[in-house]
Amino acid sequence: MASNKTKVELGCGGGLCTTLFVVFLVLKLTRLIDWSWWWVFAPIWIPIASAIGIAVGSFILFISFLGIAVLLSALLKDHKPMKVKPFPGMDDLFSGRKKDG
Repeated sequence: MASNKTKVELGCGGGLCTTLFVVFLVLKLTRLIDWSWWWVFAPIWIPIASAIGIAVGSFILFISFLGIAVLLSALLKDHKPMKVKPFPGMDDLFSGRKKDG
């Protein structure tokens, strides 16, 4: 039986981030670039930080909408709908009946 597992990848896709990291690491270790180690490891940590940021932002947005829904629910709990009286002749207009005369 075939396995139906889905592979989830964080990053640039196709190993581009790994390749960039290896290139930056080799250039740093051979002293051809004088970058901070933060930038050498950037192809690894930037996609992970982006995914975490998107997840946290989505969670905050969800909680905000949930809070608004709970607040509106509490405010409208005892709300009674208004009875609207139609204008004279409006019943005939919407019911399809024609007024005599």
